[in-house]
Amino acid sequence: MNYGEILSKAWKTVWKHKVLWIFGLLASCGQSGGSNGGSGNAGYQFDGGETGNMQLPQWMENFGHAFERAASDGSLWIGMTGIILALIVILLLLAVIGLVLSTIGKTGLVRGTWDVEEGTEKLTFGALFKQSLTYFWKVLGFNVLAWIGQFVLGFIALFPVLLLTIMTLGCGLLVIIPVLIAASLFINVLIQFSVVAIVGEDRGVFAGIERAWNLITGNLGPVAVITLILVIGTWLVQFLFALPVLLVAAPVAIGFINGTQQAINTGLIVGGGFLFIYILVIIFLSAILYAYLGAAWTLAFRAADKRSKGMRVAAPPVLPKPPVVDAKAKPIAPPVKAEPKAPASEPKGATAPSVGASTVKFTKEELAAKKANASETARISKDEIESGAKKIRRTSQPPAGEDLPKPD
Repeated sequence: MNYGEILSKAWKTVWKHKVLWIFGLLASCGQSGGSNGGSGNAGYQFDGGETGNMQLPQWMENFGHAFERAASDGSLWIGMTGIILALIVILLLLAVIGLVLSTIGKTGLVRGTWDVEEGTEKLTFGALFKQSLTYFWKVLGFNVLAWIGQFVLGFIALFPVLLLTIMTLGCGLLVIIPVLIAASLFINVLIQFSVVAIVGEDRGVFAGIERAWNLITGNLGPVAVITLILVIGTWLVQFLFALPVLLVAAPVAIGFINGTQQAINTGLIVGGGFLFIYILVIIFLSAILYAYLGAAWTLAFRAADKRSKGMRVAAPPVLPKPPVVDAKAKPIAPPVKAEPKAPASEPKGATAPSVGASTVKFTKEELAAKKANASETARISKDEIESGAKKIRRTSQPPAGEDLPKPD
């Protein structure tokens, strides 16, 4: 697996097809922030008194007086209960909206990156959004299933972790924390690859999970490396995103340090302006970041699949080793094959003289022609013999008047 190629190709894809930034923005809606802010009232008096040279704004003092009156007459708890219930409803509604938008965003990122790898030259928002709706319910069902699964696993692991921590007086955390981190990373990769399998290869929910599991376990080392690269890189980028918060808090802190009402109000106004600009910049950068991560996970899935297919190519057949020849052993002559005999049913003369280990057979017409030629040759020879005998007799007779010698 070429990690550099995955990272560079993901950036080229996102930079060339900027429509993916919109789906990156949608994908980031389902992510929870990790920063929490808070403030206390220690060292301040809501009655307008001062602590050192610092004075609270008038609206804070009014809020403090109202809070004290509500706490004294018992209406505070009724109001707090209503506020808590309203916050729960609002948070659930925001979670549902975020889940829907995140599902569309992740689906569009996978589908867009997959199409680019398959040869698509131009991506449009309308086409990607329409394709995202095709896989929406499957990916949404998988996300809900993943949430439930993570909650159940966390609840099951909670008691053994607490028990081991208590029994080892906290020393067990040295083992527990790395194990929990590794399990969290594995679950994260499983979720990412499952979404890619569902959208890219058009699989069902459980078929996508099985496909992702087989791909991860079959390429555990390379997948672990690319996971560490993407996760650690994401943490570093998010840390850089959080640094400008200091610029937002600086005017407010300077105003409170100055202590005057005008300085505090000015600090709050300037800090609020910086906060608004910071939020806009973070939204823009987060859209690019999540678009890049969606493309990178898709390319990592395809690279792991390609590596698995390469590993499944059949190895060349192993040729048998030649036998070891003993130099002292006498050479063994090859066996001589016996010449095949002519069938008994064939007439004599039906086969030509054998050449080597084979015999030549003649057809009936050829045999008849050979017999006719032999008869003609014999007849010609007989005529020549008779003609020669007559010549000999003529030359051997004596002339007329001469007597032949009598035999003894």
